[in-house]
Amino acid sequence: MTYDLGDTARLRFEVRDAAGALAAPGGDVTCTITLPDDTTVTPDVTNASTGVYTAEFLTEDVGRHLVRWVATGTNATADADILDVRPADRAWLISLADARKQLNLLSTTDDGELRDWMGATTFVVERHTQRAFVRRTRTETARGGRQGIPLIWGPIASITSMQPLLDTGTGYDPADLTWTSSDILRLRSGASFAAGEYTVVYVAGDNTAIPEHVTAAGRIILGHLWETQRGQTSLPSRGGDEDYEAALIGYAIPNRAVELLGKPVGGFA
Repeated sequence: MTYDLGDTARLRFEVRDAAGALAAPGGDVTCTITLPDDTTVTPDVTNASTGVYTAEFLTEDVGRHLVRWVATGTNATADADILDVRPADRAWLISLADARKQLNLLSTTDDGELRDWMGATTFVVERHTQRAFVRRTRTETARGGRQGIPLIWGPIASITSMQPLLDTGTGYDPADLTWTSSDILRLRSGASFAAGEYTVVYVAGDNTAIPEHVTAAGRIILGHLWETQRGQTSLPSRGGDEDYEAALIGYAIPNRAVELLGKPVGGFA
């Protein structure tokens, strides 16, 4: 299950006897949540009804959480699940309201599922164009030993840090770095970077309005992903409709969206 940072996760656990009926355990019921930093918390467990237990957990850390329930005694039972906590800024190309409008959704019932597909749409568009349309922090490994280091994502907004992978390497102060409009990282002095590999943390993307052709492509891709994941099994033949054929074999980007975005950037997987 996916939650936004600050959501309360409402968890449920069932204990059943050998016949499969809800039953009280002979011992205790505990819920343990392993946080992204590998520390654990144990929220209070409530016995909602016979064999049914609930717990509430306020999400305060971004990342993957492991949830483990354990009931001891006569009807000993254990269960594990995961919950993913997303950042406050979900980095969407389009708004939730625009997504509902594109899909003709008149209620908010499917918003949880829809929000995840909106994130997937952003990923598909940015991977295809190799451009950060939504500003956020990126981390990548780059090789030195030259005057210019190309970074994958642009436009570069700022450099947060540049540190060597090895303890013997040379780190660089962000104030000593600059970059070109083609996203090449350079030293302000004009010197070459020391040889070795570096971890570069930087912010890519700008705060200008996303071009209309990009948001239009995003809406098309969102609609396509939303339809294909519904699992239609019997579809009439529609010869010559390449978007339709793409839906049948699982392509993530319909041809109409490709035409809006242009050809994919080479050398990026």
